[in-house]
Amino acid sequence: MAPQSRDDFTLGIICALQLETNAVKLVLDELYTTKEEPLLGKSDRDHTGSYLTGRIKNHNVVLVTLPRYAKKRAQIAAADLVASFPNIHLVFVVGICGALPTILKTGEEVLMGDVIISTSIVQYDLGAQFPHVYKIDMDRALPGTAGDIVSLIKSLNGDKQGFEDHVAKCLTDIQRAEPKTYRFLGIDKDFVFPVDYLHLHRSSDGVDCGCTETGACDVAKKMKCRELSCARDMMLPRQRVEQKKRLEDGGKMEEAQKPAVYFGAIACGNRVVKSGVFRDALGEEVDIIAFEMEGSGVWEQSDVSCMVIKGACDYADSHKKKGWQNWAAATAAAACKAILELSS
Repeated sequence: MAPQSRDDFTLGIICALQLETNAVKLVLDELYTTKEEPLLGKSDRDHTGSYLTGRIKNHNVVLVTLPRYAKKRAQIAAADLVASFPNIHLVFVVGICGALPTILKTGEEVLMGDVIISTSIVQYDLGAQFPHVYKIDMDRALPGTAGDIVSLIKSLNGDKQGFEDHVAKCLTDIQRAEPKTYRFLGIDKDFVFPVDYLHLHRSSDGVDCGCTETGACDVAKKMKCRELSCARDMMLPRQRVEQKKRLEDGGKMEEAQKPAVYFGAIACGNRVVKSGVFRDALGEEVDIIAFEMEGSGVWEQSDVSCMVIKGACDYADSHKKKGWQNWAAATAAAACKAILELSS
């Protein structure tokens, strides 16, 4: 039965991109309404982004899509969400992120589609961003996670294998709903280069294209690695990639596509990170494992607890491309549902 009051909603989910919202919609057990057909009337604070209402297990959910991805937009959306639905006490920020290919503290490998869940948020402001010239203007570490989130993270991490199995099940359900959109691209499409091997024209054939030792021209930025002849023999060897190749070769596709889940600090900044040097420097400086742009805006909304749940869609370097975005959005949405099912 659909809720009869805005007071019946206790959970918010914020997505920065429509492709992230599309994936989350598929994990709703029931869709109540849309902004165009409001179930419970309109509030003066409903103007930030677009929203849907629905249910996951016994949780009545408000799903918000931001008009633009940015920290400030997320902060306003969180404030408006709480004003419109006063009993919301927990907000998930769900979607895609750039990740470190190796978690520097533990040496664990991160692959495309692996899920990153925040234990803390670190803000940074990005100045001039070049692969060999970077500036880190640390703002401040945000306050620690609320007690209910800490307890939830401990519970999930306590049976991490069971949690990952549940995420994989929810991911398979998403794929059944829209198999073409959310197919696994194959582990051969998941590669990472050394930080000093940049995504640029290898030979200009006498033409000054604008590529330099520190960055690519505008044309190169839009091209795929194979179009620029980024050398496959420069790809870094990774143990998990080889393991997944063996699973694929053995026909065990569901096992090969299964995402890992990592808990750790996520960096939130004012610009998309496209430098492996900056990525690793910040990773060493403050022990973060992923980058995104909205989480700190919601964390600063003190009226609610916040958890950031992101799927890795690139390695935050100059080879950044969009091919893995739908897959990463699906793994994050699957993790969101798994958390709610396991905590119900």
